[in-house]
Amino acid sequence: MHDGDVEIGDVSTWETGELRERRRALQVDEEAVSYARRLLHGRIDLVTAELAQRQSVSDDDPLVDRLAGVLADRPSPPRAVTALRALRLRHPERAEDLERQIDALLPPTTRLAEATESWLRERAQQLLAAEEEMSRRRRALFRQIDALQAELAARYRDGRARASDLLDD
Repeated sequence: MHDGDVEIGDVSTWETGELRERRRALQVDEEAVSYARRLLHGRIDLVTAELAQRQSVSDDDPLVDRLAGVLADRPSPPRAVTALRALRLRHPERAEDLERQIDALLPPTTRLAEATESWLRERAQQLLAAEEEMSRRRRALFRQIDALQAELAARYRDGRARASDLLDD
């Protein structure tokens, strides 16, 4: 996986093919990171729902009975266009390592109802920290992809690159 923190440098000196290849590699990495963030969000939702249930005197429904509501998409304010890049329904390439890291924090077979409250709180903190790191990596990848895209667009505008070149790749 490419390191989202590495600056890409002066892309104006790169060959157009190299720009496209690097952009594609970064897009694959971004897809994996976005997928992992969604997995983290789901696990965070589950742990916080279990903690909330334990705090609630009136809610006797076990978490499994409320699962659909916990994991349901909630309306959110409009986001930047770059957020639309993450809308993919397939399993992304290069996601396995990230999935293993998330599974190490909270295995999918964990019985949350049997966990202690302190264990749940610790896991929630670890999951939130992992999500924060994943978000930071994703933003860095977006910055790099955007820089490469901007250079490619400039080349198409000024004639240094042609759409017909894509047929040769």
